[in-house]
Amino acid sequence: MPHLRTLVSFLSLCLLLACQEDTIDVINFAQIEGQITTEDGSPLAGAQLSTIPATSISLTDSSGGFQLESLPAGEYTLVAEKSGYQEKSLKMVLDPEQVATLAITLMPSAKKHGQLSGILRDAITQSSVTGASLTTKPATTVLLTDAEGAFRLDSLATGTYTLYVEKVGYQPDSVAVAITESKPTNIQLMLTPQVGNATTVPVAPFPAQDAEGQPTELTLAWQLVNSQPDAAIRYDVVLYRADDPAGQTVATNLTDTSFSVSGLEYETTYFWQVTAQDLQGQRTASALWNFRTEPFPETVFLYTQRVEGDYEIFSANAERDRIIRLTHQVGYDAFPQFSPDRQWVAYTSQTFEGPQLFIMDKRGKQNQQITQLPVAGYHNFGSGFCWSPDGGQLLYSHYNKLYRINRDGTNLTLIATASEGKHFKAVDWSGVTHKIVVQVVGSDINQSELYLMNEDGSNSELMVEDLPGRTESPSFSIDGKELLYTHDVSGFEEAAGRQLNAQVFRFKLETKEATLISTDKPEGTNDLRPRFSPNGAYIIFENTSNQPGTEKNIWVMGSDGAERQRLLDQAESPDWG
Repeated sequence: MPHLRTLVSFLSLCLLLACQEDTIDVINFAQIEGQITTEDGSPLAGAQLSTIPATSISLTDSSGGFQLESLPAGEYTLVAEKSGYQEKSLKMVLDPEQVATLAITLMPSAKKHGQLSGILRDAITQSSVTGASLTTKPATTVLLTDAEGAFRLDSLATGTYTLYVEKVGYQPDSVAVAITESKPTNIQLMLTPQVGNATTVPVAPFPAQDAEGQPTELTLAWQLVNSQPDAAIRYDVVLYRADDPAGQTVATNLTDTSFSVSGLEYETTYFWQVTAQDLQGQRTASALWNFRTEPFPETVFLYTQRVEGDYEIFSANAERDRIIRLTHQVGYDAFPQFSPDRQWVAYTSQTFEGPQLFIMDKRGKQNQQITQLPVAGYHNFGSGFCWSPDGGQLLYSHYNKLYRINRDGTNLTLIATASEGKHFKAVDWSGVTHKIVVQVVGSDINQSELYLMNEDGSNSELMVEDLPGRTESPSFSIDGKELLYTHDVSGFEEAAGRQLNAQVFRFKLETKEATLISTDKPEGTNDLRPRFSPNGAYIIFENTSNQPGTEKNIWVMGSDGAERQRLLDQAESPDWG
C-alpha cells in the first residue's frame, strides 16, 4: 500500500499547513535573529541553530546571520553548534511578538592529543633499522628512525591512524595504531628484507616525493636503480588515497616505466607504489610515494549535460578549460543553481515521488535531499525553484502551491496558492526589491502569465499577460527592476508545446515596457532560459533548433543582445554564479 501511505502523508501535511494558517492570527509569535562569529570576529557560515523544546532549525548564511521565526512565547534553550567548534547554549525567555537579537561567538573545539613511539628492527637479524621513513594516514608528518631504530611522534590528535614504514632494501609495511590521551602508544615493528635483485627496485618517482599542486590527470613515472630499462621486468601500480588504505591497482603487467592516471580529485593527497617482477617471478616494491593535487578551480558556470543516457550536472571555470562533473547518478539531475555565496548548488533529481530538490557543495559533495513534496506541476519537470537572497532558504513550486523551505529541509512554509486550474512553473526572488516573480501556467502548455508579488506572497500583480505563443523562464536583473523572459514571437501554438521563434526580452517592471534582445538569433532556432551574469553585463542562455529533439548549446551575449558567442556545446540549463 505505498501509494496509500504517500497519499495519507500528503493529506496530513496539507492538514497541518491548514491548521497553521488557521491559528496564525491567534498566536503572537516571537523570533530570534543575530550573527555567529569566530573568536577573531569573522562570520561563521553553516553553523546550526536549534531550540529546546524543538521548534525549527536555522543555518547561518555567508555573513554568519541567522533567523528563527514563528516561535511561541515561552522559555527556550538556544543551541549553536558547528563541527570543529565548541557548542554553546543560551537560556532565554521570549515574550509575544519579541524579536531577540543575539551576537554569538563560537570557540574552536579543544583538541586532545597523544603520543606514539616505538622501535623498528630487521625481521631476520633483529638489528635496528636506521633511516627508515614513517608516514601516517591521515597525514601528519614524515620522520626517520634514529641510529637505534627508534622513532617518536608527539602531539598527535587522538584517533586511529595507519602508520606506513619503508626503506630501500626492505618490503614496505603498515600497521593500524590507536592514539589515546590517557597513555602513550608504544609499538615494536619489523621490516622484512627485499628478496630479489636490488637493481629491480623502482626509484626516482615522478611526480617527486611530496610534490604539491599536481593536475588531476598526470603521468606517473619511475626508474630502476641501475637507470636502465629492462623489457623483461613487469610492473604493477597501486594508487591510494588517505581515506582508502586498501588502495586501487590501476595498472598490472606494464612493460613501460610510466602510466597515465585521470579522474583524480582536487586537493587530495595520493600515495602510490610500484612493484617490479623479474623473469624468475621475484617481486620488489618501491617506497610508498605521495603527491597532492591542485586546489579546486574557481568555477563560475553550472549546466546539465547528457552522459550515456543520463542527465548530469557539471561546473566549469571562466575559461572553460576545467570541466568538473558534480553528479554521478542514474537518472535525471538538472537545473543547477549556485547559492548567492557560490558555495552550494541546488538542483532537482528524479526520484520515485518525482523531481525532488537537493543541495550539494560546489565540489559535488554533501548531497542532501531537502524536499518531500516534489518540484512538479503542469509542464514542470523540476525547474521551478530558486534560492533566497541570503542563501538560507529556497522557494519552489508544487503544483498550485509555492513553498519556502530552509536549505536543511526544515520549516516548510506555504507562500502562495495559484488561482483555480493554474500551477506555478518558474520562480525568482530579488533581494534588492524583496519581490518574487512567478510563471503561472494552465493545463495547456501554451497558457502562461508572469506575476510579481511580495516575498511573503501578498499583493500579486500581473506583469505579462497570456500571449499567443509560449512565454517562459522569468528571472530578475541584479537591481530587481527588470525581468528577463522568453516569448515565441511567431505566436505558434500546438498541444506538444513546440516553439518556432522564441526570443529573449528585457521587461521594465515600472513601465511594463518589453524590449527584444535576441536581435541576432539565427533563423529556425529558439533562445531559452536566459539569466543575467553576476555583473549584469551579459546574458547566458540556451539556443537550439526549433525542431524537437535537437541538441541544445549554451550561449552568452551582451545585455543589449550584441556579441553573441557560443559558450558550451551539448549543454543546457545554464547558471552563472
